[in-house]
Amino acid sequence: MAKDPDVAGFVITHGTDTLEETAYFLNLTVKTDKPVILTGSMRPSTSISPDGPMNLYQAVCTAASNEAIGRGVLAVFSDRVYSARSVAKTSTYHVMAISAGETGSIGVVREGSVYLYETPIQQHTTNSEFDIDGLDSLPRVAIIYFSVDADPSLLRYAAKNYDGIVIAGAGAGEFSREYMKVIEELDLPVVISSRVYDGLITQDSVLCKNTVAANNLSPQKAAVLLRLALLKTRDHAELTEIFSKY
Repeated sequence: MAKDPDVAGFVITHGTDTLEETAYFLNLTVKTDKPVILTGSMRPSTSISPDGPMNLYQAVCTAASNEAIGRGVLAVFSDRVYSARSVAKTSTYHVMAISAGETGSIGVVREGSVYLYETPIQQHTTNSEFDIDGLDSLPRVAIIYFSVDADPSLLRYAAKNYDGIVIAGAGAGEFSREYMKVIEELDLPVVISSRVYDGLITQDSVLCKNTVAANNLSPQKAAVLLRLALLKTRDHAELTEIFSKY
């Protein structure tokens, strides 16, 4: 359908809980410059003031807009437009639960018109190196959440049963000495993210040099990228480069 000249773009309705993961996955794998827009709602259609109809209308407006061409997969929610890489669910109940933290929205929708002010610079869609044609499964990636007294044996279990690990570390991707000892012995890719919503982790700051910094990707988005990256390589330097590009 992407090659059909009568199709201007695509709108995908999606549950808000994992919308950000689907958006980022599509951003890395869809091979078209046409707009692909995800949207959803926080209130059911039976509520006094449902938000779904307006979100859907604004998503269609964005999908039909020339402004959205070539900007990667986008999410439209509560009058705002977000890039797939930065969009996140930030509240369990608020009508504006879909947001983008410190990076913010890249545009707005007003009275049916789309105004975009930013262009994502990370590679995406037609410039992405990832190709999932013909695949029916992806490498398995575990997300391990670090907390006080977290058991490092979880890392050993994940290493035996998964192809890669993402650690949701404390602060700027930090964890205990017990975790460090196990991680330094692991023979599979380990990506360091943070359980903190905003901020970033640099490659120079990781505690274990055999790990890859997730930059400002959340643990769940780092897992999406690692699954795709493992289709191409397990090499530490190459994975570091991939996480800097996407």
